[in-house]
Amino acid sequence: MEGAIEALDLDEVIRPYSRRAVYHEGEYVYLPGDPSDTLYLIIEGRVKLSYPGRNGRDLTLTVLGEGELFGEMALVGGERRELAAEVMERTSIWVIDKQDFLRLLRERERLPLQVMELFLLRLKRLEERMMELILHDPLVKLSLLFTQTLQEDGGESLDLRELIRVAMADGAIATPPL
Repeated sequence: MEGAIEALDLDEVIRPYSRRAVYHEGEYVYLPGDPSDTLYLIIEGRVKLSYPGRNGRDLTLTVLGEGELFGEMALVGGERRELAAEVMERTSIWVIDKQDFLRLLRERERLPLQVMELFLLRLKRLEERMMELILHDPLVKLSLLFTQTLQEDGGESLDLRELIRVAMADGAIATPPL
């Protein structure tokens, strides 16, 4: 994935600084209010980051995959989590304490640049998502979500039911009445 930290030398680079954890679909890595003293790097699987909505519905900010870092607000002094990190499928994650991650950044020459690229890519995605939500009607939003999903999956497969579920959860299309 573009901007993701290279997965090839994860074992070599990350292992001495972290511990590996496995989560299953529907489990939370963290919730709003949890301490913000750890960063996470996805080895395999997907994690959805969402912000709790006022009406009880969460607003999905992004879905992250292999090689992507999250929980980075621990680096800038956020004492408590503001987002929820929910696992979307069986997912393996490197769990890295803030101090160990800072030491890793000092010791690995290329890593700070890779992390900066990752953060800038995430910022770009969030800006694009905001514009989509503000400027586009529901059919255009669904079309953009469809295209984005195909790009993220490498164009290999697409589960239309999952796409519609995500679109409904994101508010791109209306939830049908019960």
